[in-house]
Amino acid sequence: MPYPTQKPDLTQGGSDPRSLLLMPRLHHVDIAVHPAEGWPAVASVWPDDEPSRRIFVRVYRPDAHTWGPAQQVNPPNPPLAEQGNGLYGGVAIGITGDGVVHVAWGGAFTSGRPVWYAQSADYGVTWSAPEQIGTGCYHVEAMGTTLDGQVVVLAWCSEAGGGTARPGVIQRRADGTWLPQVELPVDGQHSTLVVVGDGDAARAVVLAVNVYNQGEAWIAQTRLGDGAPWQIERTDLSPPPGLYHDTASFYLFRGMAFRRPAGQDAIVFTWSVYGGNAIHAVTSLDGGQSWSPIETVVAYPRDDDPGNPPPDHRWSAPAYDARADRLVMLTVRRDLANVPWPGNGTHYAQWSIPGSGLWTPRQGPEIYDQPIPLISGATSASWTDTAQTSNSSFVWLAWVDRWQALWVRSVDLNLIVPVDQYPTPASARGLP
Repeated sequence: MPYPTQKPDLTQGGSDPRSLLLMPRLHHVDIAVHPAEGWPAVASVWPDDEPSRRIFVRVYRPDAHTWGPAQQVNPPNPPLAEQGNGLYGGVAIGITGDGVVHVAWGGAFTSGRPVWYAQSADYGVTWSAPEQIGTGCYHVEAMGTTLDGQVVVLAWCSEAGGGTARPGVIQRRADGTWLPQVELPVDGQHSTLVVVGDGDAARAVVLAVNVYNQGEAWIAQTRLGDGAPWQIERTDLSPPPGLYHDTASFYLFRGMAFRRPAGQDAIVFTWSVYGGNAIHAVTSLDGGQSWSPIETVVAYPRDDDPGNPPPDHRWSAPAYDARADRLVMLTVRRDLANVPWPGNGTHYAQWSIPGSGLWTPRQGPEIYDQPIPLISGATSASWTDTAQTSNSSFVWLAWVDRWQALWVRSVDLNLIVPVDQYPTPASARGLP
């Protein structure tokens, strides 16, 4: 029984939700954690500050056990700020082993479409002046970092607009030297990136898709330490026939590298379907050498009755529970009928044995089990991201709520993965 002064209460693992930023409007969210210590940093964008947008970052201060102040890392006025309506440009954040926080963002409509970069070595209290590290790229999508200080930025590069974009990769060595920008020769207008491993053995892995030819995709990867050329392989991500229209396209990508209990590096990419109410994933259990067929995490058929639409699924982000060796997918589920702006998106969760292609509880096609709501604190969630250290048992979750508030919390993954999925400890005599 609890002590007399302790009120019995139902609790759940992880930290309480906390609001970190409140603006008239927010788009994009990216969260990262220190690769060994696990403290987080998060970035988001205020897109409505004409004629430029503002990039805000907050960093958790492990020395003070609290979040530091919100800092704008891009200048408030042109020419260094991004000109245009701000809906384009993106932002990505990462943390290296030395505790330096790195942030990059795209130039959107600025002349020359620059890629900008800034860093902080004091938990986000002060930031370096923005440095141009790339050009010809209207959007920064992802960043990967290593324990030894390497940084890889993935941008969508095109002078003519998003329809002709290709993946552009900008790499910083551990000594701080930026290498020339590399544009991958594939028609992948949407792409994302993860970094696997560390040191000279670290590799960057990019998934790029053609938004105009459903299912056409490429996996590109390279070793970071020796300047090896990019190896590019075409892959087929065609969904099951009839799941949605051929005109639907893939977007809102997220990716994660993780290490399984036996020491194998693994990767999962996830994305949503524009024009189709579905979320997919693809996994590699050997660090990117081979890939699973496309996995369907959520798929709801189209309903031509406007008064009774199925729940809408849009944003997704992965996590991994090393204790149970199970993947977790967090998704935003919304009702579209008779719900006033800004909507009622909340987080739901599913889990999977890596490589099985089966996600539980089943959310289509054809089989619809009772979904698992994750009581994250969201009331109208949209942009969502996750981050965690290798082999951790919890994940940091960040999301934009009501299109104007940035929230974060940590979640223990045993809230999602059933207890019977965890190994049973043996007794001292080796008996179950």
